[in-house]
Amino acid sequence: MMKNSSKIKSGVGRNFMRKITGTIFGLVLMVFLASGASAATIGLFEWAININSAIMDRAVVDGTPFDPIPPEVDVTSFDELSGLGSIIVTLTNMEASPTDNFVAAFFDHEIDESINTFFNENGETGGVAAAGQSWEIDEPGYAFGDIFDNFLASTLDNINAINTTNYSFGEDVSMAMGWNFVLGVGETAVLTFNLTITEPTGFFLRHFDPESIAGDVFNPPDPDANVYLSSSLRIPEPFTTTMLLLAGGYIGLLGFNRRRNRP
Repeated sequence: MMKNSSKIKSGVGRNFMRKITGTIFGLVLMVFLASGASAATIGLFEWAININSAIMDRAVVDGTPFDPIPPEVDVTSFDELSGLGSIIVTLTNMEASPTDNFVAAFFDHEIDESINTFFNENGETGGVAAAGQSWEIDEPGYAFGDIFDNFLASTLDNINAINTTNYSFGEDVSMAMGWNFVLGVGETAVLTFNLTITEPTGFFLRHFDPESIAGDVFNPPDPDANVYLSSSLRIPEPFTTTMLLLAGGYIGLLGFNRRRNRP
């Protein structure tokens, strides 16, 4: 069962130390790896879904296991190790009246963490957000960022706090994107969250590591050292309404043909 939004991002110190431990080990090897670096390594430290304040957090907190993935969330096309692929959330209004809804996804990726740490990264946006779409790029909440608190509260602030102007040397980066929408009685919303290393069309968030290199230290930044987050919201016409419209049109057509063929 998904937790409600009263969940607090606890266990921060232990999780942060896990990040630090991996980074220190990577820095020891950095000198040896710098001249023979390969394509960027992208990993997912934590991700979470908010469905109307019910929270699924896929991270170990205070020794507790990962939250189970609820039936509304389809991760068939999502790689939880790299954090790349597509996540589909399906939500149906089973109430007797229209409902206001908020669905969002949070992602804390690391890019080439073992080579150049996790706190040298930046974020940027591209395109224009759609009506009802909200987003945020920020430090994930282990130091000063408020993105996870805003994610829990369903109030993403549409601010990129880790841009190259504010943090020219980078920081720890996480991204979140969400939707506010209304569902009529019996309507279903299909929300897709896409995470890729190639730039998508439309509005997107970009998490990138400017210090990742392709091949060796004399090459330019690795073009694959990115994670792009984009999303779509689709509310198909309810099956019953569609069938009634089709049936009404068919009956009307039959009546027209009968009148036309009357002697």
